[in-house]
Amino acid sequence: MLESGQYADSCEAVKEPCEYFFELSNEYEAEEFNIELEYKQREEIQGKFRNEIIEIQELYDVFREYFKQVMQERALKDKPI
Repeated sequence: MLESGQYADSCEAVKEPCEYFFELSNEYEAEEFNIELEYKQREEIQGKFRNEIIEIQELYDVFREYFKQVMQERALKDKPI
């Protein structure tokens, strides 16, 4: 949340202002990193940013598949004959 708040603070075109993320971070810290609060905040964020998460996941999947291919090619190249 801290990094998200810092990013939002440095950008003008964000869905939520930096205060939103800093507030979540401060609340989590004040609750001494309570796991139930963590789950609650995660659900809130996943709901609020569902479309953005899906969009980024699609891009990430492309790079993940490419990474798998590269690693397989390296393994074949390095495999003794």
